[in-house]
Amino acid sequence: MRLLVFVGTRPEIVKTAPILEKLQVHPEVEWALCYTGQHYDRMLRDAILSDFNLGEPDFDLEVGSGSHASQTGEAMVKAEQVILTFKPDLCLAQGDTNSVLAVALASVKLGVPFAHVEAGLRSFDMTMPEEVNRRIVDSISSLNFAPTERAALNLLYEGADPSSVHVTGNTGIDALMKYLERAKRESDVIEDLGLSEDMALATLTVHRPSNTTKHALERILAAIEQLDELIFLFPVHPRTYEALKAHGLWKRAKKIEHLYLLKPLRYIDFLRVLQASMLALTDSGGVQEEAAAIGIPCITLRKNTERPETVELGTNILVGCDTERIVDAVKRVLYDPEIREKAREQPCPFGDGRAGERIVEILLSKSGSIELKSPSFYRSGAPLFELIEVKTELPVTVDEIQEMGAIVTLIYTQEGRPEIPHISRELKAGEKVRVLGEADAIEAVRRRLT
Repeated sequence: MRLLVFVGTRPEIVKTAPILEKLQVHPEVEWALCYTGQHYDRMLRDAILSDFNLGEPDFDLEVGSGSHASQTGEAMVKAEQVILTFKPDLCLAQGDTNSVLAVALASVKLGVPFAHVEAGLRSFDMTMPEEVNRRIVDSISSLNFAPTERAALNLLYEGADPSSVHVTGNTGIDALMKYLERAKRESDVIEDLGLSEDMALATLTVHRPSNTTKHALERILAAIEQLDELIFLFPVHPRTYEALKAHGLWKRAKKIEHLYLLKPLRYIDFLRVLQASMLALTDSGGVQEEAAAIGIPCITLRKNTERPETVELGTNILVGCDTERIVDAVKRVLYDPEIREKAREQPCPFGDGRAGERIVEILLSKSGSIELKSPSFYRSGAPLFELIEVKTELPVTVDEIQEMGAIVTLIYTQEGRPEIPHISRELKAGEKVRVLGEADAIEAVRRRLT
């Protein structure tokens, strides 16, 4: 198998590294790494590549910043040339950035199957560029690696072929589990700031466009000003730095004595800051995952999240950029030990640190069998979806239904709960199945189930 792997941002390097590490022990896979350059600070890029022992990328698109359209378009044109040069059997990328969208489109339009890592996340907020990107990417991917069962079900709700959907866990948790102890041993970032882990520290990150408007930044800073019980460690994203400067808020931020404005941190330094913190205040999806894995409460500067598992567990509080909500949530975490205890005790919902291993195993098992091909629907022109209730008491499995020419895309239990249609799953009377197939196959399934 020839595999072309794309990364475009620092978080994508972190979350792709566990896959590349597992690939290195499989010489039967010939792979290359392409950096799109969406995060264009070369020093930071090289530092994180070095942290993960990845070396220099084989290709660099040098896309840089720009509007969504220009960045996506330039990345798509340049990715196409790399794909034509390397001639992969499969392209792979992680996440929901403009780079991922560009690569997926370029790949599929050249007839090369695409594999999406961290598929199925949904915030249901179409004002988020990332939500637009991931919905499009998931819909055209031949392999969707979902971090959780909930993410996999999102894909199935939208009509994804179950054979393309695999629950693997989140590769970001792989990276965290591998490097957390190293961060504790090697990083002196806390001490270099003249601080200690005995102090009441908190991690703050802000980078989303919706939170870098003047209105949003003013409200976030107003909350931080009131929360002097904590020392906030704030690695300032380049976009946020420019916004603070442009809106005349940089001096205000610098005047907050308990707010430490830091340059973007190396991965192990950020892990050290996070594990030393009492809580995380963030608008980052990745930090929500990392906080859950480390066992600290998270307060999310958004009105919604594509990681709802943490909200359901009670360890993540959504506050938007509302000053009063932020202050109230932080004080609740500070003064309610039960919330902090729950965060420490809850198992991480995003995986066990073996996602990269599972993804590589699936890639190897699919080698030579992944292809984009035109389906034949001579009898009816196109398939249709239908929901059929199981009435028969006779045993019947998902596999038997598939042999009749229809695809079981989702199962609803007798209680109405959705389930992934595993191939050996036996259907029970009172359940409902959503099937996809041509009209005659649907009719045959209906007769079999009723």
